Amino acid sequence: EEKMNKQIEKYIKLAIEKAQKEFHSDIFGFGRALNKEEPKVWNQVKNDWNERFAEVPYTVNVHFKINSTGLMRGPFQAKN
Repeated sequence: EEKMNKQIEKYIKLAIEKAQKEFHSDIFGFGRALNKEEPKVWNQVKNDWNERFAEVPYTVNVHFKINSTGLMRGPFQAKN
């Protein structure tokens, strides 16, 4: 689980970084979230959001939990 948390976090960070630095596009909806939570701040930054988005700090928290390995019932056998 811990390895999966780290791996998923890495991929999420890579995707956000690519959206920020390469595409300058808020494909994840951070602006919508900002508008919902802090509408006054959003009104100040919305006109140049794509440029500002490239510099927005963020935190990624991953909580991955394996509930079952799928081996509790025995190995998989195909039916003919």
